[in-house]
Amino acid sequence: MRTFIYIEIPDVDPFTWEGGENTYQIKSYANVSGEGITAYQEPMKWEITDYSTDEKQTWKPVGSGQSLDGWLTLSALKGDGSIEMQNAFTATVTEQQGETHNEHNDVLKNNKPVSDFDLSTNGGKWNEVNTANCYIVNAGGSYKLPLVYGNGIKNGKTNTAAYITGTTGANLLSNFVNYKDESITSPLIESGDVTVSDACLIWQDEQELVKVESQLKEETITLDGKSQTVKFLHFSVTTDPDYLKQGNAIVAVRDAENKIVWSWHIWVTDYVWGTGVKTVINFKKETYDVMPVNVGWCDGEVTTYAGRTIWLRIQPEIGDPIEVAVVQSLFKRPYLGNNPYFQWGRKDPMLPATQQTNIDGSILGNADKECYAEEAYKYSYVQNEQVSVGQAIQTPYLFYAFLNSTNTYLNEYKNLWNITQKTDEVPVKSIYDPCPVGFTLPPKNAFSGFTVDGNYKVSLTDEKVKESINTPYTRDDAKVNHGWEFYCNPMPGEGEHDDSGGTLYFPFSGNRLSTTNEATASMNVVGYYWSADVYNEQSASFLNISRTKIDFAGSYSYQGRSSYPTGQAVRPVKETE
Repeated sequence: MRTFIYIEIPDVDPFTWEGGENTYQIKSYANVSGEGITAYQEPMKWEITDYSTDEKQTWKPVGSGQSLDGWLTLSALKGDGSIEMQNAFTATVTEQQGETHNEHNDVLKNNKPVSDFDLSTNGGKWNEVNTANCYIVNAGGSYKLPLVYGNGIKNGKTNTAAYITGTTGANLLSNFVNYKDESITSPLIESGDVTVSDACLIWQDEQELVKVESQLKEETITLDGKSQTVKFLHFSVTTDPDYLKQGNAIVAVRDAENKIVWSWHIWVTDYVWGTGVKTVINFKKETYDVMPVNVGWCDGEVTTYAGRTIWLRIQPEIGDPIEVAVVQSLFKRPYLGNNPYFQWGRKDPMLPATQQTNIDGSILGNADKECYAEEAYKYSYVQNEQVSVGQAIQTPYLFYAFLNSTNTYLNEYKNLWNITQKTDEVPVKSIYDPCPVGFTLPPKNAFSGFTVDGNYKVSLTDEKVKESINTPYTRDDAKVNHGWEFYCNPMPGEGEHDDSGGTLYFPFSGNRLSTTNEATASMNVVGYYWSADVYNEQSASFLNISRTKIDFAGSYSYQGRSSYPTGQAVRPVKETE
């Protein structure tokens, strides 16, 4: 007599982090045949005898218990077997508990603290002085920066083109101005009749992150090939691991009357200057080297629901056992990060906003990010103010909203961020530009390659995304990841994509409304990104993305546009040499 044992259990889909119940089926029988007997099939008993939690390296006896490792419960451990597939037991898995963490803050804490780090030379890594309105900080320690207007010094030389434009015409500045609304004639802040008395912190969005030394110190720099004595502002970034986090701050210098003369954006981040830059090719085949994150970007936390597996050994009454895995899959839930917003033409960041969401993407709540400052400099807003450039410089903590056409926001100058007003190339960076050294605002057509024809304004059905948008994402992907990922190379044709140039991520980081300063309603709904180019006397061109539509600045028949006072994100491109 010959006996063949058959035991089979079909695969079951993994459990999600939420747990639940799955039913497992088993077919277990013996084929019996031999000389002088009629072949027949006979059910074969089975039993779950052992389990493993370390990928079958070691096994433990199940014993009499049906609860394994604290998270898996089995409705039965044995059965009589059957010739046909039948329900054998139910596995019940508990909900996995998530752990929330921000690995980007860990990078900051692990970076070696610095001492007396000169931001204008990148700690001596640059042979020549380069200045900006935004400086990137990657570690705790002590820092300094020279009192220079924006990008007034470039590659060790006076960058006159950043503040004397030579352009004339309606709503154009031919000579950029200081906090007194007087013409700037030198890159050095202390020139002409401007004298600086002390330094101070305006605001910061993380507690105890930045501290400013009030006393300014004279030091020597090389400018135009000559030694030049310049005052430096000194500040420190905490090394306390409880407080060292990604964040943003504004530091400033004041005159004898405590008027703010100039201010700088300090961006504490694990993003290293100049890394991760991607070349984006627009619809007209023009190329732009784009920073991978927004100015001032702070990554959100990630909640991780760890995956786990238990292997079950099922032993038939006769023959060899089989092994089956009960799997609960790994799941990571990213939360939306945040960035400061910028009013068009201004150099100073406006306070970020934050949002928390449930695991399913539903919104738990929105709020302005915390603002830590003395009462006089706490971030706030005013409505219907007529604002000169000088007044805006003096009040980096104020958002200037407007309610009607009587507002003359920054006198509606068109060249505050794009000196030459050429809209089809990288702008000539001005001293009011808010980007770090070597980067500037993009022109309005920089991202037109994100659509199939460079001319798209459409409600996004799933089919429209596949056919017309230059992305690996679906709309559901955009929801889960709080933004769109776009291919850097243009689409070869409808529904076709070229992934060889990589991708760039653009989050739904919202905006601040030009009339009310409100940001929370737009968080995780839209992403607005300024260009350097104006649309008309009341508005400037921008990129607008959401889960339901995409409008691209620089398209041929449509220009995304927004009123100047709106607060929006900035995604910089590299300056041309």
